[in-house]
Amino acid sequence: MPNQSNSLRWSKVKKVGESLVAEVFLARNERTEETFLIKQIQANFNHPELKNLLQQQLNHFKYLAIPGLIIPHLDIDQDENIRLSHP
Repeated sequence: MPNQSNSLRWSKVKKVGESLVAEVFLARNERTEETFLIKQIQANFNHPELKNLLQQQLNHFKYLAIPGLIIPHLDIDQDENIRLSHP
């Protein structure tokens, strides 16, 4: 099932985990064939303020500049699904 987030086209490969608020999928970049993780927030937790809260937290991690810390990319698709992608 192809998806498009910003300019990245990707497909879910398989579900690898879940929590109370999100599902985690292994995904594949359709252009480069590289794999990465996508954490998709479940619809019942998808609140308009959640995007702002997550963006503030990610900005704070960038500000801290902790060596070796991998900061995920925040993405919201046309259906307002919130995702965090990890290389």
